[in-house]
Amino acid sequence: MMVNCPKCGFSQPKDRYCASCGVDMVAFRPAQKPLMTRLLQNTSVQIVALVGAIVVLGIYINAQNNRAALAQRSAELAASTSPSSTSDELPSSPNDRYQQEADEARAAANAYAEKQAALTEARLAENDRVSSQSANFASTAGEETTSSSSQPAGSNAASASVAANPSPSASPSQASPQAAAGATAGAGATTAEAPRSIQIYFVEIPRAAAADLFAQAKQAGGDGVMNFGVISDAQGKLSTVRGLRRIEVAGDYQIRLNQPAIAFKGTHDLQTNQNIGFTIQAVPVATEDGSVRFQIDVNRILKDPSAGLESFNFMLPESFVIPKKGAALFSGALPHRPLFEGEAPAYRNSNVLRVMTSGPFRQGATDVAIVIEAK
Repeated sequence: MMVNCPKCGFSQPKDRYCASCGVDMVAFRPAQKPLMTRLLQNTSVQIVALVGAIVVLGIYINAQNNRAALAQRSAELAASTSPSSTSDELPSSPNDRYQQEADEARAAANAYAEKQAALTEARLAENDRVSSQSANFASTAGEETTSSSSQPAGSNAASASVAANPSPSASPSQASPQAAAGATAGAGATTAEAPRSIQIYFVEIPRAAAADLFAQAKQAGGDGVMNFGVISDAQGKLSTVRGLRRIEVAGDYQIRLNQPAIAFKGTHDLQTNQNIGFTIQAVPVATEDGSVRFQIDVNRILKDPSAGLESFNFMLPESFVIPKKGAALFSGALPHRPLFEGEAPAYRNSNVLRVMTSGPFRQGATDVAIVIEAK
């Protein structure tokens, strides 16, 4: 069964970790889009903004129409109540009754015009106040949205990093009591300095020499084919092993509690368009008196005779306690078996996988081992 990586989209056989980017596909959660982007893409926000714009435009157009109507009405009233107009409409009779009626009509017209003008001005002032409040509200909302979306990038990145890379077997709340206990003990007595970084690399080692190292190692175990253990003074002991060959380094990583160090070493298989090789994840979960406790997972993908891929997860203990200058050693990383037709060319571009074509390895004299050294 093939699955796609939720982070990089890489297609591979079903497994917990992506063979391309190494991410934990089960626990991976994509980073949330910025607030401003989500607001701009939200249909409800777009509709509200559109309706608000239409309302403001309607208020503005209505205000303009009211102003124009008021000006026209005022002009008409002024023309109808002017002396020249009155003299034309009223008979030029010396009768006081006609003059009184004309004066009353003029006064009534002026009063009505003043009342309508006052009402129109009040309505326009209210419209202007509503428009101003709407503009202020939109401006305030925009500023709050901008301030929310411009929070410090460092804190967001840190939160996204913790959320995207959870510890496979231990949560921060589980690791914290152990770290706190170590800190409390250190307050009353001088403790050894804990390692600050790790280096992951591959070696080709004579099988007899590997057996001697495991005989002296702590947390030693295995099935005779794939063996493991923790050795002290890794550089000193490995430097004395005759015939040991350092193949290549997978990576150097700072130790941060509950932040996994993920390394991949291998090559890209053109036939299947997939990555083949090793994916190694080391998660520091606690510090213990000059040592760091790690949860370690190793996955290996090789070609198989059916022109497909073979995925294998190493069976390892729940955790390894590695002291400063010590190392976790895993031998038997590559299987001792004949290569099928077309397999050797697929490993040509990988220093680690190419060991399967070397004479000493094919004769069973050497093993490929993974070393996770604390510094």
